[in-house]
Amino acid sequence: MHRQPEHVMAFLLAELGTSGSLDGQQRLVVKGRFAPKVFEGILRHYVSKFPATPSPLPYLPFADHCCYYALLFLFFF
Repeated sequence: MHRQPEHVMAFLLAELGTSGSLDGQQRLVVKGRFAPKVFEGILRHYVSKFPATPSPLPYLPFADHCCYYALLFLFFF
């Protein structure tokens, strides 16, 4: 995933509400029983919440779509 293992671990443990640790090979060991679908959903949420690379333009909440696309055009061309 190209992310810091400690940050991913902290997020997962907080979302699961349990304890755990990383072993010697950077694998997560979690206390409790959880279905794989639970981990998949939480990891998908993590990836969407914390992107690995920032977008080329900052998010502009005050700009409408036309203004945003004009900025994209100026930025890339």
